Amino acid sequence: MRIFEKLYTRFATEIDFVVVDVDANPEAAEQRGIEAVPTFEVFRKGYFVEAMRGAEEEKLEDLVQRHIAHTAELAAEAIHASPKPSPHLRMNS
Repeated sequence: MRIFEKLYTRFATEIDFVVVDVDANPEAAEQRGIEAVPTFEVFRKGYFVEAMRGAEEEKLEDLVQRHIAHTAELAAEAIHASPKPSPHLRMNS
């Protein structure tokens, strides 16, 4: 099983995986400046965050786990930053 498929199987519920066939879509490779295959890119909220060239399983797994952990940290911060209802405000029924 290819590395990408292995990681997809393990982490598909925590992160989105997308494959772009650069032979079938050379304009996508050109637009992203991809010069080596495989190239793995990480995006967060539509913005490019990090890239990795090559298929070293350990490094790719580290990349995935780091970004899953970072996303979890951001979610936790957002929960803690959410405005809490004031105990001084009351709703009348």
